[in-house]
Amino acid sequence: YLRYELSDISNFPAFALSMVVIIFLGGIPLNFYFRKREWNADKFALKITQKGDAFITSMAKFTNRDLADAYPYPLIEFLFYTHPSIGKRINYAQNFKKKIGLKCKKIIL
Repeated sequence: YLRYELSDISNFPAFALSMVVIIFLGGIPLNFYFRKREWNADKFALKITQKGDAFITSMAKFTNRDLADAYPYPLIEFLFYTHPSIGKRINYAQNFKKKIGLKCKKIIL
């Protein structure tokens, strides 16, 4: 008969693979939650400061300094990003400025 125990080293690959799958699948809802919180933080910052240009400039600097992808593939963003993509954040800030009637600089990444 076959006997399986956690102490048996031959079971480790199956255990490791199952943990990778659990952590990956568990990360998807956590990343969604973190992205939602970041959207709310961005909205709050723009409403309080009314400084959309400063926000847009700082996001553009993050992209250039970190060589980040401003517009990642949507599936990659959904699965792995804990923050909204910088391109989406800049677009939101530009639309927010138009909505409240402030002039808006156009930044192309």
